[in-house]
Amino acid sequence: MRDYQPKNCGIPHTAYMAVLYLVRDYGRKRNPEHPFSHCIEIALTEIPAEYRKGVFRNIAYYKPFPDDAHPKTYSKYRAEFIKNIAKMLNLEEVKK
Repeated sequence: MRDYQPKNCGIPHTAYMAVLYLVRDYGRKRNPEHPFSHCIEIALTEIPAEYRKGVFRNIAYYKPFPDDAHPKTYSKYRAEFIKNIAKMLNLEEVKK
């Protein structure tokens, strides 16, 4: 599955890919003292509760979005989730 970066994400491609791989590695690094897992947990709480599971499973396990909302809605929250993690890890730059 290809990882397409939405144009409105606002972060560099390398930062976007780095965050994707951090989220995919979340299961291995999931412990309270690890700063990456803390950032992922905070970023998940910043998107609406009904979309959290679908967004996380889509990134971490390559699962398709659930059918309970339009795919664009999930894509929007996926981009927001990734951008929030990038901000917390100081990976975000203004894309030109």
